[in-house]
Amino acid sequence: MSLFKWATIKVEGKPKLYGSLLKINTIYRGKVQSAVTSFPFAVLYGEFDGSLTAAYLIDEDALSKSTYTPKDLERAAWGITRLGSRESIVSVEEVKMGKTVFRERDKVRTAYAFPFKGVHVQGKGTLQTVVDWRSGIGDYSNAKRMVMFYPEGTVEVRGKFSTAEIDEEVIVLAP
Repeated sequence: MSLFKWATIKVEGKPKLYGSLLKINTIYRGKVQSAVTSFPFAVLYGEFDGSLTAAYLIDEDALSKSTYTPKDLERAAWGITRLGSRESIVSVEEVKMGKTVFRERDKVRTAYAFPFKGVHVQGKGTLQTVVDWRSGIGDYSNAKRMVMFYPEGTVEVRGKFSTAEIDEEVIVLAP
């Protein structure tokens, strides 16, 4: 059972997007693991202060049955130093934890990336095929893919879908 119900990002500023599959090799407890990032490789160029917000929706039932606590997850969030590769260095400036309201909707406005399946979008953004991160770490040569829409600013999304509301912002969830 996964601790994560969903994970997504929102980007302020317009990044330069490159290919979506970045291979990661790591040694964990003496075992070599390989992974591929699910987010596109994005570079924030320019003279502005760009920011990236990552939202992790946690399954409270799975968390209560695990050895982790909410404090452990908060510490882990503060410990994020990179996203995807050693060149993707980030600096965490804020970690918020709270409750999420889940709803079925047919029209929302969002700035967070979402699965582009069964929806109509009004606004600008980038479509990118990425590895479905829910398939876990492993060999991604045959892994399931999904198409994500990465908004430029806020877009309107229409269709039948589930959402999560966090601090007056809306996240469209995977079908």
